[in-house]
Amino acid sequence: MNIDMLAANTVKITMDSEEMSAYNISCDDISKNTRESKLALSRFISEIKEENKLVLPFDRMLIEAFPRKNGGCVLYLSCLKRAVKNGEKQFFFRSESLSDIARLCRALSGFEGVRASLYLNACNEECAYRLAVACDSDNPRIKQIASEFAVFEGSSDILLPDTEEYYSLICPDALHFLPKVF
Repeated sequence: MNIDMLAANTVKITMDSEEMSAYNISCDDISKNTRESKLALSRFISEIKEENKLVLPFDRMLIEAFPRKNGGCVLYLSCLKRAVKNGEKQFFFRSESLSDIARLCRALSGFEGVRASLYLNACNEECAYRLAVACDSDNPRIKQIASEFAVFEGSSDILLPDTEEYYSLICPDALHFLPKVF
């Protein structure tokens, strides 16, 4: 089985026929949308979550299944919420200045276990950037450094769905990309 994170909210799972049999699922069953297929898929997703330490919300999940020539299947699991690792801390920062966000990304790129995604809300006349910073532990230095470049908006679970609904993801790997551009 091969599991790839394609985007912040999409997981691609490629399985061969033996793996499909081991999980007692088939592409046809998934597309039938029966109670039995939902239960089998639910068990499968639970095991994938546990093995890979992913948080995949069951509400509002889109599941697509495509058969492979070898009898296997390619599954795409897309969630409204971004898939995050268990125990991960998330912080959200806002700025109207892309160069300030880039400088923040440069400052945070030296931290171990820190990742960031950049979002843009261009609904109003002014652009607003939101940087979603994820880290393995609650490091107070992150908020301290970030306050020099952007406004701390919070770390609640409410901000992630709000960001994904009202903002457009423009850079999923901001710590790697932005410091090189600015």
